[in-house]
Amino acid sequence: MIKLSSRSRKKVTIYYASVALWALLILTWYHYNYNYNYKSETLLNHSIYDMYDDHYNNQQPSSPKLSGTSNTGKKFPPSLADTATETDSLAENGDDAVDGDDLLFPNFKNTTVYQNLLDDYNLSKQIDFHSTVYDSIFQHHSMDSVLGNLNFQQRCDLFFKHIFLNNPNWIFDPTENYNVVWGAPFETYKKMHKEELEKAYAKQLQLKQQQVPIKEPTEVELHLKLQRLQRLERQKEQALKVQNAQPMKQQNQQNQQNQKQQQGGQNSPVQQQNQYGPLQNNLNPRDVVASFVDTPDYKEFQRSSYTKWKSHESDQKIVDNVSVLRLYNKCYLSNDEPKQQQQTAKFIKQQKSVIRQIDDDRSQIPKFVTSEPEQRIADVDFSEVFQRRVYPWLSYELPVFERWTGEIFNSPPNYRDILNDPTQPLAKSYSSSSSSSSASWPTSLKQSNNFLRNFKHACQGKGIVLSIADKHVEYTVSLIHLLRALNNKLPIQIVYHDNLNDDTKRQIVTAAREDFSHLPQSFQKIAHLFPSDYLDPKSKGLPKQEVWFVNTASVINERYKSQFGGFANKLLATFFNSFNEMMVIDADTVMMQDPKKYFQLQGYKDTGTFFFRDRAVIQNRHLSDGQFFHKISQSTVDSLMFDVPLLTDFTLRRDYFRGLLHTMESGMVLINRPLHFNSILMVVHMNFMHPLKRLSYGDKELYWLGFALAGDENYHFNKHGAAAIGEMTNPHERPRPDGTLHNSKELCSPHPGHISEENNHTLLWINSGFRFCHQAPMVNFNKEITFGSRLKSLPQTIEAFRAFYYSPLRIKTAIVPPQDPEIHHRRNIQDEPTHGWLMDQNYCQKYLWCGYSSIGGKVNDHEDNTMEGLVIEYGPKERAMFDYLGDIWIGVE
Repeated sequence: MIKLSSRSRKKVTIYYASVALWALLILTWYHYNYNYNYKSETLLNHSIYDMYDDHYNNQQPSSPKLSGTSNTGKKFPPSLADTATETDSLAENGDDAVDGDDLLFPNFKNTTVYQNLLDDYNLSKQIDFHSTVYDSIFQHHSMDSVLGNLNFQQRCDLFFKHIFLNNPNWIFDPTENYNVVWGAPFETYKKMHKEELEKAYAKQLQLKQQQVPIKEPTEVELHLKLQRLQRLERQKEQALKVQNAQPMKQQNQQNQQNQKQQQGGQNSPVQQQNQYGPLQNNLNPRDVVASFVDTPDYKEFQRSSYTKWKSHESDQKIVDNVSVLRLYNKCYLSNDEPKQQQQTAKFIKQQKSVIRQIDDDRSQIPKFVTSEPEQRIADVDFSEVFQRRVYPWLSYELPVFERWTGEIFNSPPNYRDILNDPTQPLAKSYSSSSSSSSASWPTSLKQSNNFLRNFKHACQGKGIVLSIADKHVEYTVSLIHLLRALNNKLPIQIVYHDNLNDDTKRQIVTAAREDFSHLPQSFQKIAHLFPSDYLDPKSKGLPKQEVWFVNTASVINERYKSQFGGFANKLLATFFNSFNEMMVIDADTVMMQDPKKYFQLQGYKDTGTFFFRDRAVIQNRHLSDGQFFHKISQSTVDSLMFDVPLLTDFTLRRDYFRGLLHTMESGMVLINRPLHFNSILMVVHMNFMHPLKRLSYGDKELYWLGFALAGDENYHFNKHGAAAIGEMTNPHERPRPDGTLHNSKELCSPHPGHISEENNHTLLWINSGFRFCHQAPMVNFNKEITFGSRLKSLPQTIEAFRAFYYSPLRIKTAIVPPQDPEIHHRRNIQDEPTHGWLMDQNYCQKYLWCGYSSIGGKVNDHEDNTMEGLVIEYGPKERAMFDYLGDIWIGVE
């Protein structure tokens, strides 16, 4: 045996003591960092290289951190026996108590930081639907660690990284059915929610037996309840995947630990009470269930609960899809725009300052620490990765541009060179030294594979856009003639979907390019109003037009072409024309001014848009339409994370939200593409989601609703509603029942007109062509001449009616009827009109609209509710110009 000296023994003691101390410190550090206050779970059964491992999608905090502290060491939820609990019944009355589920899966909107931010930014939304992606983000990170540390682009990447984490196969489905589907899904719902449905219905029966009133939840209460339940269900399903991946031994240990914790935290059961006293529960629960499970009332209760559940689920899908589109566009399509870069940089800087003020009780903002699942995702270009997921309906090919000469262009034409017009805007991709007559992809973005961004930068020019099919050729030819008469110098693009035959093209080119020197006699009265070079110096005829045909057949993925038809083609035309500044019109739109003047309207110059209002007819839509749109619009967290503005009264106080059926007349739409590129994409995208598409009659409301849904309220509506245009009714042809004449004036016409807000006088354009009755070919003249209530100045004969219906509209007067601010009828005792418009279905194939100069009258001897509109009388020169344009459109010699 080796003997140690006292000095050696002392050294050995010190050595082993040091080792023991270090071991104790390491164990203590491990305990507090990995075991303290968390539910245990091993990480050994999950590959750190597998980004698709569900384990890494479900890290949860052990408890809600209401102060908003950073959760940088999060663990996972305990084992879960069910996906629903008794308190999870959607049909129960009363508020949801905060239970274990809420502690395991906290709602980020309940944190102190979030509530303080809402106050600081003055944000509120009654039904605040948000994307489920945010739930995923804030399971892994605290609110202040994200907002206090990440710049705009980092937030974008974080959002799209979590889309991938939640569902690596996510892709927008343009054919998705958002309706409530019965059959097998209903049976699955009943099976999954059997216990909670039975308990909820039994509770209702119990309340009825005690004669306790059953209070139906409000829409807001129902939304909050369903949002919570479905959020918990999603998170529990993910947690179950984690649990199922654990070894059996570990699951048993986890269950035992949970049982001990639950037993330790249990309180004595409390009998449920209400204001009428304790709820009696004398019956065996099984007997109670057996007594109603097959009754018609219970089956109806199941159906009602399922409808509410699936409707909310459908709304959530829409919110998710719209949110992804909105943020993809802002994050990866317009993020190179200097204005947006300045705005977002300012927003982020100010927000970090706000976060510091909220966290003033700490020395610094919690650090943002990338979670383990997020680390599994490589740093990629999400712009490129997600463009085909967000826009699967695109083929990622450009349309084909065909000039009237037959020359083909495979990229947007350069009209500055082609027309030798220096006023035509250039594309960002255009180089002044280039001799090409079409725009190439932006030289600064040649390494980019983002098709939409490249297309945005390649578009150029200013012009007129039509979307037509062969059946519209007659109207289109008349429109081209009218544009020649108006001395139009802007190029015209006729956008179609592979449905224009060669004969249609020939007719249009002929209308645009043939000599047009045989002018109607009405030209002599107004020839002096045009410039000296109005007529072509060679032919002495009207100026020729620059017409192009744009075939969009190649731009749509084959499997989704059926989604575009009818008015949807106009949406394609709005996006896939090549102009930076566009005037999108219908074939039956009749302009009364030189087209370039519309781009000089102050509203357009201020906002880059100009929209026109429809007739203010009291035709009601369900108020639920506006409520639904507001509900699925951008959320408060969209605003806090990405500076997406909530809808304001600028949108929400429009007549649409007050129940008026028609708000916008879309026969003419002016848009500046660079300013509103993302909004145009949202307009097109709404076409794929039926719950959104149904909110509009055709394309009428999609434009401004799409802008608002994109977070873009920088749009302008003409302040005047549509006017009745033509000749006023002789007052003696519409006497009151007592034979006296009305105070109001009447003008009946099939054509709505649009009056300039800048001088309250100028007629800008009218709808429905220039023929008095655009429905004339379908009119039953034998029938219409028998009514005798209108057009009394005409001989009541077939020949007279036919000649009048086919002749040009003669414009002498315009009446913009007044609209009651509350959209009510103004009842009166004087037989005056109660509202501004009346449709007379006896004339012009049920399409004669009469507008009135005033509404209301005496209500009684002491009250008069008369409201005046706007009456415009046009002078001789103006009427002569209208006559000339009408003769050109009709083809009068």
